[in-house]
Amino acid sequence: MPLPNNLDFFVAQAAMEFASGDKTKKDEIDKIENAVQKAISILSSQGLFAMFLWSYAGKAKKYDTVAKEILKSFKKINLVESSLDPNSAQAILEAIKNELNAKKNDSLSEIRFLEDLTMRILIYARHYLKSLG
Repeated sequence: MPLPNNLDFFVAQAAMEFASGDKTKKDEIDKIENAVQKAISILSSQGLFAMFLWSYAGKAKKYDTVAKEILKSFKKINLVESSLDPNSAQAILEAIKNELNAKKNDSLSEIRFLEDLTMRILIYARHYLKSLG
């Protein structure tokens, strides 16, 4: 997986995407901030796949915003196909699983890296969203 030269800058850019476009209203920002906080908790206690499952299960509460924004970041580093449907939880989980399985000897460190990268994006996003609210 090709990584950007400046990973911290990449994470900061990904975090700012959480409050872009039509997600700039105060009530939307509050909902997304709440979703990000819950995603951090699930990611830290249960892992990456559990966070994606939770996120897609909560479409009515805007929790799916978390998965969609993380997916955008994964697409930028070519972890998943750019044509992958952001609304298909099953396809996304399969794509991540396949990428990890392709790295048989090092899949554990790869999943830990992805969890760390995702956690960092979520933490930056939480700080960014708090500063907007």
